[in-house]
Amino acid sequence: MDDLEPRQPVTIARDELYRRVWESPMSRLAAEFGISGNGLAKICDRLKIPYPPRGYWARKEAGQEVVRFRLLKPDSDTPGEVTITPTPTPPKLAPEVQEANAAAHSKAEGIVVPDELKRPHAIISGWLAEHKERKRRDRIDRNPYRPAMPDWTDGEHRQHRILDAIFRAVEKNGLMVRSEDLSTFYFEYKTEKIHCRLREKNKQVRRPKTAEEMRWSSGQNWTQVLEPTGNLIFSFEDYFGHESRLRREWLETTTKRFEAMVPDIVATLLLAGPALVKLREDREEEKRRREEAERLRQIEQARRKKDRNQWRSLVEQAERHETATKVRNLLAALERTASDPSVMIGDRSLADWIAWAKAYLEAVDPVCRGVEGIFGEISKVTDWTYRD
Repeated sequence: MDDLEPRQPVTIARDELYRRVWESPMSRLAAEFGISGNGLAKICDRLKIPYPPRGYWARKEAGQEVVRFRLLKPDSDTPGEVTITPTPTPPKLAPEVQEANAAAHSKAEGIVVPDELKRPHAIISGWLAEHKERKRRDRIDRNPYRPAMPDWTDGEHRQHRILDAIFRAVEKNGLMVRSEDLSTFYFEYKTEKIHCRLREKNKQVRRPKTAEEMRWSSGQNWTQVLEPTGNLIFSFEDYFGHESRLRREWLETTTKRFEAMVPDIVATLLLAGPALVKLREDREEEKRRREEAERLRQIEQARRKKDRNQWRSLVEQAERHETATKVRNLLAALERTASDPSVMIGDRSLADWIAWAKAYLEAVDPVCRGVEGIFGEISKVTDWTYRD
């Protein structure tokens, strides 16, 4: 099968999956299914399938004795089979994105972290000066309730050397370095801010409680504390959009020192600025589209309401015409039956009453105004004519 062809979901029985996880390493088998080793382990846990522990295949390869755990009888709620769906392959980067990535990494090649910081970058020089001034004020103040400013550690001096190399490299390529407080920094690209953090990784360890701690606590004779590992972490605090697929964290290990990661970090910084600009422009365009869609929706809503109101006006005029027709028929019948038009009824004669009614009909009956009069009145109706 072509490697580029997407894998299809595979349905496998519980006992068959058990057999296969003991025949080849989890990572290799997971790759065949198109998922991660951790994903395969979770599937095995869900089906209550035991799998080889860490170091099993190395011991077996070395000829050492290994133990294969047997498959226990499933519980009533344990599935007898599972369908494994491969993890979708991320789409390839667009050619222009690939070109930008290559250009950024080319600019970041050959960056070297100095072994000694002789002429620190202006930002770092400001940190050093501020730290020195705080120490001087501490010596003068001698406040026993305020902890003294600690000296820079070897790890912090190393961070300064690493940041010095990063700051100088990005400034050569159009980014500005800013600092708002001691040891904090961010980068500016056009109108965008790139927030980063360089810190030492800590780990939780157990240590015995002191005699004082044992006096005020019960239970275990140990406590968990954070202890520095000596390994550094560089991380971005901003989201760059899923299309950029930019790395957001670098963790130092015992096999790969942080100094070797600096070129990749610098290249990512050079890509992060344009990515943030594009993300902002995309969001603004999306906002503009939403606002335009809302504007058109409101226009259409007003148009439909205006149509309903104009129809309502036409119906009202039809009802007035119908009423006027009934009154006109009534007047005609009265005129036929009236024997003496001069007879007084109230303060008017019968002829005057009939004349008054006919004059009122002329004002009320819309037909008397003609087609242009009727539709002229309707044309003045808006979506706000009727409030109910």
